[in-house]
Amino acid sequence: MPCKCGSDRIADVSGKCSDMCFVRIGDKEHDGYVPSGSFGKSDYIEFKVCLDCGQMQGEWPHPPLELELDDSEEDAA
Repeated sequence: MPCKCGSDRIADVSGKCSDMCFVRIGDKEHDGYVPSGSFGKSDYIEFKVCLDCGQMQGEWPHPPLELELDDSEEDAA
C-alpha cells in the first residue's frame, strides 16, 4: 500500500531487541521488552516509514499507550 504522498518506497523495519528496549514519551520512560500495542511486541520493534517523505505508516492518531497512562488510569483499566 503506498504512502499518502503516493510513494511506494515504504521501508518495513523489524528488529529483535530482547529485553533491552528503551522508550521515552514526554517525561515517562520504559526500559525492558517492547511495550505491547506500540511499536511491536515482546522482543520485536516493528514499524513502516516512507523513504520519500519520512512519514510513519499506520493509523494516526495512535491511542494512548500504557506508558502514557498515569497510575490512577492504569488501576481503573
